[in-house]
Amino acid sequence: MHTHHRSLRLKALPAFLFLALGGNAGAATLTVNSLADNTTGGDGLVSLREAILASVNHSTTDLGQTGTGNDTIDLTGVSGTIALNSVLPSIASRISIAGPGEALLTIQGSSANAGGNDGIFFISDVLVVSKVTLVGGTSQGGAGTSVQRDGAGGGAAGMGGAVLVNTGGRFVADYVTFTGNRAIGGAGGSTNGPYGSFYAGGGGGFGEDAPVMSSSPAYGVRATRGGNGGPFGNTGGSPGTVGNTGYAGDGGDGGGGGGGGTGIATRGGNGGFAGGGGGAGWAHCGAGPAGAGGFGGGGGGGTLCNSDGYAKAVGGFGGSFGGSGGDGSGTASPNSGTGGGGGGGAGLGGALFVRTGGKASLANCTFSSNQAQRGLGGSGGGNGIAGSNGQGKGGVFFIMNGATLFATDLTLSGNSASDAGSTATDNANFYGNLITDAIFHNDLDGDGF
Repeated sequence: MHTHHRSLRLKALPAFLFLALGGNAGAATLTVNSLADNTTGGDGLVSLREAILASVNHSTTDLGQTGTGNDTIDLTGVSGTIALNSVLPSIASRISIAGPGEALLTIQGSSANAGGNDGIFFISDVLVVSKVTLVGGTSQGGAGTSVQRDGAGGGAAGMGGAVLVNTGGRFVADYVTFTGNRAIGGAGGSTNGPYGSFYAGGGGGFGEDAPVMSSSPAYGVRATRGGNGGPFGNTGGSPGTVGNTGYAGDGGDGGGGGGGGTGIATRGGNGGFAGGGGGAGWAHCGAGPAGAGGFGGGGGGGTLCNSDGYAKAVGGFGGSFGGSGGDGSGTASPNSGTGGGGGGGAGLGGALFVRTGGKASLANCTFSSNQAQRGLGGSGGGNGIAGSNGQGKGGVFFIMNGATLFATDLTLSGNSASDAGSTATDNANFYGNLITDAIFHNDLDGDGF
């Protein structure tokens, strides 16, 4: 793992980032007066979570302020730490968050409080943040299912430990500190065979491990579904079943692919964006391929065909930066072959991930001790092949092709990525194109900053 210990300061050309907090026609101000992370109505207290929900749902807070969907959330009257219990509600309206100062208010990710691993902010509309610290956010991809004999599931990608900007989302930060945030790839499942239940594993979904097969599954069920898509809101692929129609379903955006069933040509489902691929199911002949990982997701493990020359099913390809699933074994000895391990998911953007079609603009921000960590591939059982590891890229930022990130006056120190390159677009801090010479025009809706 490469770590940059020195402090690096980036400055743009003489152009100042103009950050408008509120000030738009029809905007409301929603005042937060509590550090708690709850949604208790009628107590006279308004949390950050309640204020976001009021903006998105156009509802009224305990202070009698009604969100319009174009609102400023005022945090200037509170200081201390907001310790989150889970990822905050998806930013699905235009929201500006005004804090009292980086040293005065911290928003702490839920992973530090025995909560989930879905980061802090998931942005599908517009979020403007000023004068707060974001600490301890963790986005960890779900793990693929481990199985007795078949191909195991691939791990999902972890993306944007503190902030994920989805397609069409806009994010602006001014005087914000990001520290100790992590994007961690999910582990690929392992195959523990050769004997026992012949159940295939579904790929891990974004933020949710693929489920483990029940000890007494329903009749005809021979695989698990894929993990669900976390803040993306989509479900994992359906499991394959017994017989000639054992094909598993593909995952939706963020979801993992389902595991292949038991029968003929039982392929694993493909992972959706960030999801891992499903493992291939045991088959009497013509074993189908394992599912491929979505962007950053690991591929599912292959299995074997137990007749007609005992042909193996190959492991699924990993998505970009995700590990590939291991091949199943080919053997002429009945009941002695085993499936391959699932590929590990990628860890992309320790602090911030910007998806294709998303835009972000940052000024006067500090990034320290953020990490992007690879997910490990799972082991193959007996003579099956292990899945390969995912990659960790962009300890601070991961910027997809077709995404935009402008930055001015950034301080970067002690960030790391497990597979960092040594170029201007691939290093311990960045992966992708960072623009440092553009004026911010405060155009959050149009063709951009």
